[in-house]
Amino acid sequence: MTDDLRRRARSMAVARAVVAVLVPLEMLLYEPPPGIASQLHPVRASAWVVAVLVATTAGSLWRHHTCTDAAVLRRCGRLELTLDALVALGVLQAFSFDQVSSIWTILVVIALEGAFREGLRGALLAWAGCSAVHLAIQLVAHQRYPDSGGAGAGSLIFRALVPGLVALVAGSLASQLQAAVERHRASETLLAEQYDDLRLIGRVSRAIAAGPEARREVCRAVAELTGAELVMLYEPEDDLLHCTAAAGCANRLMPPLALGDATSGIVRAYRTGVQQLVPDAVLPEAFARTAPVLRTRSAVFVPVVRDGVTVAAMGLTFAVRTDALTPRVAAALEVLAEEAAVAIMRADLTESLASEARRDQLTGLVNRRGMEEALETELQRARRTGSPLTVLMLDLDGLKVFNDTYGHLAGDRLIAAAAAGWRSRLRPTDVLARYGGDEFVAVLPGCDEGRALRVADAMLAALPPGARCSVGAALWDLRESADELLSRADAALYRGKRAGGGRAVPAVPTQRASSTRTA
Repeated sequence: MTDDLRRRARSMAVARAVVAVLVPLEMLLYEPPPGIASQLHPVRASAWVVAVLVATTAGSLWRHHTCTDAAVLRRCGRLELTLDALVALGVLQAFSFDQVSSIWTILVVIALEGAFREGLRGALLAWAGCSAVHLAIQLVAHQRYPDSGGAGAGSLIFRALVPGLVALVAGSLASQLQAAVERHRASETLLAEQYDDLRLIGRVSRAIAAGPEARREVCRAVAELTGAELVMLYEPEDDLLHCTAAAGCANRLMPPLALGDATSGIVRAYRTGVQQLVPDAVLPEAFARTAPVLRTRSAVFVPVVRDGVTVAAMGLTFAVRTDALTPRVAAALEVLAEEAAVAIMRADLTESLASEARRDQLTGLVNRRGMEEALETELQRARRTGSPLTVLMLDLDGLKVFNDTYGHLAGDRLIAAAAAGWRSRLRPTDVLARYGGDEFVAVLPGCDEGRALRVADAMLAALPPGARCSVGAALWDLRESADELLSRADAALYRGKRAGGGRAVPAVPTQRASSTRTA
């Protein structure tokens, strides 16, 4: 709207520039009719007209350049129209009121400017105002100059109706044109908003496909769309809702919410599945402590639903009062809530697949990949704390003969039974993994070699009847790599097998470990 008003102001500036050239030329060439004493001073009158036109144009351009308020610019346009009308009527009076064609021309020009500025309403108001002033001038002129022309009612009405008809037609056309322009502008705005919404949704979809940042990207998109100061995504775990992603503040700062908290809008949205807008929201004390910079005035709570089941809830806070969401924002927010449900589903699926990729299907234990990751974690912890760490390498004795005798299905049942027995002899913090085939690895954090050998004996005792196993135990020397530690445990395992199997054998200490103990 402001751009349109500025374009109109520039067009009128060009029109005034033309008038500023033509009016002095007309005044200098003007000769009053015989019998009428004209008091016009051409140079002085031209200077006044040009000065007023230049001042009006300069003020208009400055105001339209510095102001962005459409209402103020409209008032400025009406003031310019009034000044232009006064200039026109002043020029008309200077020409001694005797040129009917000039009268009509000036009134038509003013009516056209009114139509240009304000459409039909502006054209009729400008015509009515100028016609009233012109009527008064004509009556005064007839009294002072009786010979200048007739002042009959029919003549005055006729002179007024001609520009009035022009004002009506021009104003109607201008109003229709303005309505068409506004409809076109509204369509462009709607298309731009729809493009922005699609761009946001596309960005979120790409983030969902890309991986772990999907939840945060949904929150960022919601904040960008709605102008919210803070967007939080809460998901259930046990009897609490935990903030898993946020935009505007770190999600780790957001406190957990009890599912029984009836005062929390996020909890209500999660439990009822109903979106709620709170124009006068009060920030809970827990949030005020963790995020004191928030200036919450209003809040929106949105359930995140997947297949008819609420799986999470979003909370949006606004620094300014918000009484209602626009239809565009409400619709896009609904779509983004669905995208949040997709992000959660995909993240859960990815986590499940990752867990399955680290799990052995036969025994339910972690596989070699999972064991290697767990071992690296425990090595870093032991390096940091200085606590002992021992690895057991286990291998069932004679499994090939067992398979040849009883079949591979029976061998699989033996492996599963052995794994279950071993698991029962370990702590929750220990890691038992199927390393491959009939080989297993147990990672025992906080265990020295002596205690680890006692654990190994307990695991040997937990085997199914008739089964035998060899075990190699290696204590970490605080410096060797995971592969070197496993190699020492494997070497100890095969020494036990060569000795007849069915026993736990400690690994040969590394040269570094021996040197350290000797020192």
